[in-house]
Amino acid sequence: MNRRTKASLPTEVREPLLAKAIDDRSPSDLENNLKTLIRSTKDRLIANILINTPIRLFHLKDGVASALLVTLLWAISIYLIAAALNKVVNTSAGVFTPLAALASIIAAASLGVVKILHDEILPPNLDNLVAWPYDESGLAALHNWFESLLSMKKQLLTSCLLAVFAVVTLNIVERNTSAKFEIGTYLSVFSAMFSVGHGLYCAVKIPTLAKAATKQRMNLYWLDPANTPILKIASSAFAKLSIADGAIATLCIVALYWFRPWESLLVATISAFWLVAGLVAVTYSFVYPYHYITRGIKDDKRRQMSHLQSIIAPFRSRLDQLNEHDYKKLDELLKLYDRIATAKDSTLDIPALSRFFTSLVVPTLSFVIGLIDWKKLLNLP
Repeated sequence: MNRRTKASLPTEVREPLLAKAIDDRSPSDLENNLKTLIRSTKDRLIANILINTPIRLFHLKDGVASALLVTLLWAISIYLIAAALNKVVNTSAGVFTPLAALASIIAAASLGVVKILHDEILPPNLDNLVAWPYDESGLAALHNWFESLLSMKKQLLTSCLLAVFAVVTLNIVERNTSAKFEIGTYLSVFSAMFSVGHGLYCAVKIPTLAKAATKQRMNLYWLDPANTPILKIASSAFAKLSIADGAIATLCIVALYWFRPWESLLVATISAFWLVAGLVAVTYSFVYPYHYITRGIKDDKRRQMSHLQSIIAPFRSRLDQLNEHDYKKLDELLKLYDRIATAKDSTLDIPALSRFFTSLVVPTLSFVIGLIDWKKLLNLP
């Protein structure tokens, strides 16, 4: 809000209603510490470490192109290691293993998605993010949240658990269908699900930022909180997160084709479990943050409306004594009240919803297609 608009408001409305403007706030130690902590994400998230390290090593310019190049190198490296291991253990192993190749792509893609989303969302919006909290208690809450997000112990635990679970799944599939997997395939699947596990960690943890931020009072545009820049940025970020989750889930579902789920009810059930897990992750990463953002917007609207009501209430007891200036002032207050009351309660829009439903439909269709025994259906040898 510009200073001209600020000056035109009634005096008793102006200061209590206006959140602190960004340009009026002098940096505090908490703000500076939070900025430093957010900048450290480039060196404390597993995906960023694994991609930024080669970028620095090869003196590449940090950007999407370099991230994609390093991602490709990771995919090739994982596959070549898996193929070499296959040959060492079994000299008759095939030159090309489709599942190992796809797993290598999934491993690298999962890392790349986290890295690219991080770079597109956090660094460019650092100042907006730090200006989100209304006071120091909000800054402290965000600082604690980022410290929790960057816990290496939590990141590694999530990634390793999912990777081990995937390897166990692969072994169950091998014992219950005609599918056979080389040792290198196990390695590539472990690598893939380790990376997916890191993506899952981010997909589960990042939406909780909305809860951490909205538990404290937010620094929002008081006339229309939903149009506050940081909320629009957060809404877009969470929508991108759900799309990324859907894309990785689709790749994982496609990989299930090599499980031959049509050969065993147990394997089909396991495949269905992975699908449900993916859909739950996509749904959670979209619905959870929108719920808390909407609740925060409504709380802020109620706060502003309650304050306006306290200003309007005294006019009622002296309606017959109001002069022209008083009536004009009351009319302005009522218009302000109506404007706040009719402002949007949510940042949710049709494009975001369409992207969300696409993120659900694509992996589901991939699963259905994977259940079909195409060789039998098409009478192929």
